[in-house]
Amino acid sequence: MKRKNLIARKRVKKNKLPFSDSKIKNLYKKFKYTVFNNIKKKNFALAVSGGSDSLCLAYFSKVYSLEFKNKIHILIVDHNLRKESYKEALKVQKILKDKKIKSKVIQWKGIVPKQNIQKKS
Repeated sequence: MKRKNLIARKRVKKNKLPFSDSKIKNLYKKFKYTVFNNIKKKNFALAVSGGSDSLCLAYFSKVYSLEFKNKIHILIVDHNLRKESYKEALKVQKILKDKKIKSKVIQWKGIVPKQNIQKKS
């Protein structure tokens, strides 16, 4: 993917996507179909972990929000499971900021669970 294609700044015009690679266009079209069938033009929130799939989802969501003029809230959850988790969350936030995607880091409040973490989240 070329660097210039990674930043979703301009309004997306109908049938004019900011991707030149046909595989990425097809992935975005599948993403758009799925999201549109579920939320249409409503505002939505998205939790991002920092993995490549998660960052791609954030980017596609940004393009979708520009296309349909809805608002997205990108959230990075710091569960405080490790000492360096907050620094990692800030690093993810910087990556998103570099792509002109606003995000917010949310920190876990209270006792950090030792087991069944996903059940408690």
